[in-house]
Amino acid sequence: KRLFQRRVRADSISGYFVPVVVFLSLLTFVIWEVIGHMGIMVDEHYTHEEWALLAAISVLVIACPCSLGLATPTAVMVGTGVGAQNGILIKGGDPLETAHKIRICVFDKTGTVTLGKPIVNRTIQISKAFPQLVAITIAGSAESASEHPLGKAITNHARQLLDVEQLGTVDDFLAIPGKGIKCTVTNLQHLFDLSSGINVADRYRVAIGNRTLIEEEGLSLDSETETVMRD
Repeated sequence: KRLFQRRVRADSISGYFVPVVVFLSLLTFVIWEVIGHMGIMVDEHYTHEEWALLAAISVLVIACPCSLGLATPTAVMVGTGVGAQNGILIKGGDPLETAHKIRICVFDKTGTVTLGKPIVNRTIQISKAFPQLVAITIAGSAESASEHPLGKAITNHARQLLDVEQLGTVDDFLAIPGKGIKCTVTNLQHLFDLSSGINVADRYRVAIGNRTLIEEEGLSLDSETETVMRD
């Protein structure tokens, strides 16, 4: 609650501070214009218009609220980006602001600690529209175009199951921040031997993500799927 109050207070100050700085910059320009028209020469190398403009820009640049408007968002963006590159997922700036209060860390057993990267621990298939191996192959192919650490884990899992390096072809890839990915997957036929009896389509339209993305795609979740997602 205190953190939220401080943020609201900072946002409130920024809302007033920026217009005030702009007003003072314009006021500086007007004052130096008046002084120039009064015949007072400040610097022989500048006309009074140039000097007024220089003074106004100086006020604007020096008093610009960079620390409030740019520094913090930039630091959060860089911090979360570097963390993601190293397999550490940070959900926004709030966790970073409260990280200094951490005293105890609890780790799961999905390979994050032992391997240094996330791995797929279990696969649950709800729909029987096609075999589980096909579903994993489609998901792994789609996630091969993603930079998300969890997406890479899915891709690696699919490659291990099929014992191949190259999965399907990904087209029209779209990463939706905070929701998931959407794309089209093709060229899966070569991954399955004819003797396996597994038939795959030429093209799959894929959407992988959280509940928000599922709802935006117009899909409904049955009770069994809801139970699995909660567990």
